[in-house]
Amino acid sequence: MNPSLLRQCVLVFTLSSLIKLLTISTKLYRSTDFEVHRNWLAITYSLPFREWYREARNIWTLDYPPFFAYFEYILSIIAQYFDPNMLSVDNINYSSFSTILFQRLSVILISDGILALCVISALPYQNTIKALILTLFSSTLFIVDHVHFQYNGMMLGLLILATILIENGRFLLGASIYMFLVFFKHIYLYSAPVFFVFCLGRFVVGNHAEGARNFFKLVSVVIAITLVALVPLILSDQLGAALSRMFPFGRGLVHSYWAPNVWALYMSADRVLAKLVGVVDSGAASTRGLVQITENAVLPNVTPSVTFALTLGVYLLFLPIVWAAARRARNIPLLVLVGYGNAICFFFGWHIHEKAILMIFLPLLVQSVIDSKLRSYNWMLSFVSCMTLLPLLPRPQETVLRSVVAAAGGLLDFVILRPNQKSYRWVVGMIAVAICPEFFRVFIHATLMKASKYDFLPLMLASVTGAILLGFILCYALYDMLKMSPKSK
Repeated sequence: MNPSLLRQCVLVFTLSSLIKLLTISTKLYRSTDFEVHRNWLAITYSLPFREWYREARNIWTLDYPPFFAYFEYILSIIAQYFDPNMLSVDNINYSSFSTILFQRLSVILISDGILALCVISALPYQNTIKALILTLFSSTLFIVDHVHFQYNGMMLGLLILATILIENGRFLLGASIYMFLVFFKHIYLYSAPVFFVFCLGRFVVGNHAEGARNFFKLVSVVIAITLVALVPLILSDQLGAALSRMFPFGRGLVHSYWAPNVWALYMSADRVLAKLVGVVDSGAASTRGLVQITENAVLPNVTPSVTFALTLGVYLLFLPIVWAAARRARNIPLLVLVGYGNAICFFFGWHIHEKAILMIFLPLLVQSVIDSKLRSYNWMLSFVSCMTLLPLLPRPQETVLRSVVAAAGGLLDFVILRPNQKSYRWVVGMIAVAICPEFFRVFIHATLMKASKYDFLPLMLASVTGAILLGFILCYALYDMLKMSPKSK
């Protein structure tokens, strides 16, 4: 790497880290995910492997694939030097300052560090700094990873790296990284159909002389990494327990905070219809979005099989576009295709977490650095995604933080991407609509604090508004891309 570019990368990462050090405070909001990951540190450090997926003293049981569990174990080895008490499975909801310090630093230095390394490795040098700024200073990623608390940055970095490697012809290395990622967090199975069809079209069918051999190589990579991940679970008799935790179909259609997708619209319509026809809410489908939603008040109940069939149906309509891109009949980048594949699962899948929006907009945002035609769409997508996740900081005292983070992130993305001037009016309209839920939230807290029956409205409005805006932006952008890259004759 060019020494000057290396210095710039180090400077960007250092500045990002210094800003994020401000999150190390006992007073700053932390979600239940903070306790989730602390408990996983304790489980992997204190218990033998054969008990990891059976331990249930804490309600936040280990429910990620084994590679992430190994990651937690590695972190726990370091954590013991900060505060060994955090590594006791009996210390439920333990949150000493040393624990907070360690967990915040692990995201700032390790998760963000892996993200930065992946971006630097994946992007051409002329795009590296811009992509690094967009990812490390992403307001949405900041909210989710550094305040709410998760480790999405490093996994998104691996997704970006695997995608660009595959598009650049390094299929086996890219497939290996992607399979590693799947067994790090299984939600990345969302992208599997896109990767499979793209590799099949370009690496197998596109190479007549070596097609059969290439197919065997790809299958071998998938099988080998799958065996490495699952054989220890099989030998320790934990495979069933692990799978039941990773795929909890007993949960409701929507998560406790409704993701901005079609099911948020569906559930909202059910609530409105219930009020109009005077149906008494049994509580099973509370408007506050309880996890165990099993019944609707008016509209037909939706089962996992229905969401799977709908997701599969929409995916099948999309895969011909992926095939055309793989066969070079359409000039659509793989990062874009991956983002859209993730979007299909996000919009139609079962019990989708709102934070999965990161898997859609961040790959598209990185591609915007390379492809100027996408900048207007993806800047708006990034901003609206951030607005939909502001309710993750629910306390009134975080109002200023929410506003500053959203405004600063949107402005930085705008400066870096410089969207097409022709889209400015559209952008202004999108911003006006997107910030409505945030103004409504402030109004609720200011005037209706004691009226608990209204406390679901800001969440509901954010989810519904976000679903409409995100769906519109994605559909219009895809239409524009297809129009600009017609099939070759």
